[in-house]
Amino acid sequence: MPFLSNRSVLPRLGFWSLAVLGALGCGRAGIETGGQEEGISNHRPSNPPAPPAPPTGWPQYGHDAQRSGSTTAGPSAAPAVIWTADLPHAEHARLAIDALGHLYVGAWGLLQAFDSNGALRWKHEIDKGYIQGVAITTAGDVVITSQGVLEILSSAGDLLASVPLEGGNPSRPLIGDGDRVYVVADYDGHLQAFSPHGELLWSTSIAPGDRPLGTPAQGPDGALYVPTGSDQQHGLVKVSREGVVLWSKEIDGEFTGTYTPNSVSVRGDGTVLLAHVEARILAFSPEGESLFDTKLMGIIKAPAAFSGSGDIHVGHAWGVSRLTPGGEELWRVGPQVAKNDDLSIWCNIALVSGERVVAASLDGRVSGIADHERLWSVERGPLGAHDSWPQPDLIVGVDGTIYTGSWTERLYAIR
Repeated sequence: MPFLSNRSVLPRLGFWSLAVLGALGCGRAGIETGGQEEGISNHRPSNPPAPPAPPTGWPQYGHDAQRSGSTTAGPSAAPAVIWTADLPHAEHARLAIDALGHLYVGAWGLLQAFDSNGALRWKHEIDKGYIQGVAITTAGDVVITSQGVLEILSSAGDLLASVPLEGGNPSRPLIGDGDRVYVVADYDGHLQAFSPHGELLWSTSIAPGDRPLGTPAQGPDGALYVPTGSDQQHGLVKVSREGVVLWSKEIDGEFTGTYTPNSVSVRGDGTVLLAHVEARILAFSPEGESLFDTKLMGIIKAPAAFSGSGDIHVGHAWGVSRLTPGGEELWRVGPQVAKNDDLSIWCNIALVSGERVVAASLDGRVSGIADHERLWSVERGPLGAHDSWPQPDLIVGVDGTIYTGSWTERLYAIR
């Protein structure tokens, strides 16, 4: 298994303390009025939020190994576009940023590194297709997955390791405890673990080969959770840090045959949140016990996010919903009668300081929301108009700058 051993020693940056505050939001329709939907309680939990942790950048999809989608950083009260950059295939932008403001952007055939002012630092070309995911280790190394390959680069752009992957399209990489790298192989059914230097530690079969696998998340006990799915079958698998399958759950329900895999995130108490593509949020205990199954209104394409209070925030095709820790929907911001692009959300949301949500909707806006009211919006290019089209990541840097792509082949920085 080829990998390069001539690596520089990089300082430990300590990116991985979990941010625990958050909030919600995105969109347009139904927001200007700030109206609450009939029949949905506005009761708020009495639990005080946990003390904020220092911002750590956004080093991987969902911010951290638990996919909390939460950071203590946040934009100003009236954000604006501060710079843009040319980015071919920006609709597929895969983004990560470290605590020093080093931004890494993967798209079709290319990984680019920018500084916080938008200046290009270096480029790295890949041989095959889209970059599926970008992540940063605590040592500052950059991990990318593309079709059949896992690559590790230094923060200066030097290739440190290139490792063949089993199966076809890999998931986004998960950087877990000890800088272990976890990847699942779509249509291969394997979860693989690698050292920070690219050595394969183990490979475990977790699902039949005809099931697309979603991006994994790691719980506070070190276990991995992987969502599975196909046209008519969906599930959730728990795997130990040593690669042993601990349990597997089949998800009942009616399915429309969508290909998109489900998403998973794990709260600090170990509760596993499965964001089911068919508009459901399911919760399980670490032992696999079903805790709740809440039906929402629109297809869900990204993990549920959560704040220190335990409230759950979900972006979906009908807007943004906030749920109690027990799964009761507190409110929804979105169209009242029929779905429209103004508040249709197909990419991840970010919870930021002050119990606010930042999200991008199909109408070409990046918006901030708190308490079912839109606080601000910024125009930028539209997203794809179909749920099967690629959608860019949305991340927040340590200084509160928001980064995202669009279908106008531009990368946007908003603060």
